Amino acid sequence: MTKKQTPLTVELFFQEIMPRIEEVLDEKINEYRKDVNEYRKDVNEYRKDVNEYRKDVVKYRGEVRRLRQEIKTFPEQVNTYREEIKMYREELVQFKIEVMGEIKALREEIEIALHHYERMDARLARVEKKLGLNAFDL
Repeated sequence: MTKKQTPLTVELFFQEIMPRIEEVLDEKINEYRKDVNEYRKDVNEYRKDVNEYRKDVVKYRGEVRRLRQEIKTFPEQVNTYREEIKMYREELVQFKIEVMGEIKALREEIEIALHHYERMDARLARVEKKLGLNAFDL
């Protein structure tokens, strides 16, 4: 120890050094408290975000289940639609056959009616000729 140095006593320690140590420790503790409070705020925000993400996950999980179920039913639906299309095609072919038969019958009726008309027109022309009448003069 040099002559200018004061000897360290317990009294001196508690009077001079300890208050400064407490002051520095209090400052550091306050800084850490601020940091801890900021971290708590961040953690709370992250918890909120996580809870929102959980809700989204639950919502999308339900949507995924629903879509999976729909995908599972697609082959059944496709088969059902194929059967319906096949049935409609058969009905359409049957309808076409019926329509073609009706058209054929109408053609035959038209031919017969035309033949009757031609016969009647020829007969009428002969009668007019015999009687000396002209249909355009009437």
